[in-house]
Amino acid sequence: MTELVKNTKQFQTMGEDANLKRWKETTKSLLDAVDNLYCQPYSICVVPEELRKQNESAYEPKVVSIGPRFKGKRELQQMEEIKRRCMLCLLSRTKGDGTKILETCMREMLELDATVRACYGEEIKLNKYDLAQLWCMTAVFS
Repeated sequence: MTELVKNTKQFQTMGEDANLKRWKETTKSLLDAVDNLYCQPYSICVVPEELRKQNESAYEPKVVSIGPRFKGKRELQQMEEIKRRCMLCLLSRTKGDGTKILETCMREMLELDATVRACYGEEIKLNKYDLAQLWCMTAVFS
């Protein structure tokens, strides 16, 4: 019997917990094998200029801005009010003190400032407080 068939039959006869354990180990091994030098250092990319030039309006928000790049654009300001309303609505439905929950979210976002900034391929011109506020509002709205 070939090794692959033998391993497959053995895998099929394992219990569910063993299958899950093996799957986790295999996935971890695959991820450990990735050469991090070739991984993108950030995860929120800017559309390359050459691509944007083809159809610039296709890459610009029309109604709502998610994230700091287009913050402050006049035509998107109406949705900023809706984001705040969504935040108030969510906080009013919590069982605890909505103000304390908001403070906790803001504190957590402040602690993540360097991590959030590292996710972008461009400089974020907001101070850490404005960025934390932006992401708390955006997270509730999204």
